[in-house]
Amino acid sequence: MDMCMYSVVNKTKNNGRYFDSGLVKRGADRYDNKALEGIFRWLTSYVALPDIVDGLINLARNTEDFTFMRRSINLIK
Repeated sequence: MDMCMYSVVNKTKNNGRYFDSGLVKRGADRYDNKALEGIFRWLTSYVALPDIVDGLINLARNTEDFTFMRRSINLIK
């Protein structure tokens, strides 16, 4: 059975600028980690600074390290 992923990013920034990615459909097994990271960076580039995006990616990579997770969560607050 083929799996599909759907995602949408909608964001209104403090200055009123609005971003809508539209519905994105992809096969769940179609991308490796590097490709998924690229898509994540593209989507978040509209709403977050690169340092924040890097922190979120590192958080996802280090989910077993709770100290790192706490520091990363503080970064995005």
